[in-house]
Amino acid sequence: MMSVGIGQEKKDKMMIKKSKRPGKCWQGSKTGQMITSEIFVYILALIVTSLILLYGYNAISKMRQQTNTVSGIQLKTDLVNSIESLGYEFGSVEIKKFNVPNGVNEVCFVDIDNADPDSTVFDSYPIIKDSVKGGSKNNVFLLGTSSIVPIEVGRITVENNFKCIGVVGGKVQITMKATGKAVDIS
Repeated sequence: MMSVGIGQEKKDKMMIKKSKRPGKCWQGSKTGQMITSEIFVYILALIVTSLILLYGYNAISKMRQQTNTVSGIQLKTDLVNSIESLGYEFGSVEIKKFNVPNGVNEVCFVDIDNADPDSTVFDSYPIIKDSVKGGSKNNVFLLGTSSIVPIEVGRITVENNFKCIGVVGGKVQITMKATGKAVDIS
């Protein structure tokens, strides 16, 4: 009887040895689980990285938009202050450079008291023409690639009642001359 038990132990040991060989079911299963968990970690890391990049892009876009808004407000404030301070100094002439928001290509000035909306000078600028026809008090227009921003800066006169000045290097250079009642822009 004892010999039968010993023979059974040998068979059991041989089965264990066979099952530990490479390619057997229990080893392949663990390797598969490790690969699956690594793939899951990589996919999760990719998703988290993508979300962080998307959030960063949106934050930078909003910051740029706010910077442009602030630049537009600063330009309006600088123009109004320059015109008001110069208006009291009859005959004074100043040449000033003003920073303009990104995307602005031209700054146009309109003498709204004397401008004729049916004049051909407005043919290339239909929105400005409509503004003058509508009786708007806006007399400065920031022309960009995708938008036009109207501004009111006070009493100005302009040769031929309309003038556009190109933006160079993010700045516009304006010559202002005090006439007593208004400031002449050239």
